[in-house]
Amino acid sequence: MYRLDTFQPMSAGRNWPINATFTTACLLHSLLIKFHQLVTKMLVGLRMTKTLFTIGPDDSLADAHAILKKYGLRRLPVVQDGELVGILSEYDMQGHRLMSMDAIPVKTVMTPNPVVVTPSETLEYAANLMTKRAIGALPVVSHGRLAGILCASDLMIPEPRPAAKWWPHH
Repeated sequence: MYRLDTFQPMSAGRNWPINATFTTACLLHSLLIKFHQLVTKMLVGLRMTKTLFTIGPDDSLADAHAILKKYGLRRLPVVQDGELVGILSEYDMQGHRLMSMDAIPVKTVMTPNPVVVTPSETLEYAANLMTKRAIGALPVVSHGRLAGILCASDLMIPEPRPAAKWWPHH
């Protein structure tokens, strides 16, 4: 062990001096403040996934299911003419059987007008929004166009709902 005020080795049987304990507490407090400042300045645009898989509102649930399964995703932004019109999650598809998915368009099951964030918002804001609204992902929109997606796993927070039990991931 080392004394923090002098960086001198301490013998194992000696107690930490008060000033070293105080120095440790001050150092920890300072690090926590710096960490908080860093986190509150971290922006969605720096953490979001920019390579997206999307689906159209008139595509079938079977098409959506194939994309979700192939790439191991839990949700897909629904885009029409380059604009975000909804989001489709495995949870939204839960009540539909695989054999009937060919006849069901995405627009009948998707969540229209999803809650979104912009790339310039903080990760702290996005995490609070996800937690308060029980949302597993936020589409990121810039200038009216889908720019990315930010998922709960990107922020290391738990998904609001576990993966659907029926979901054939394998």
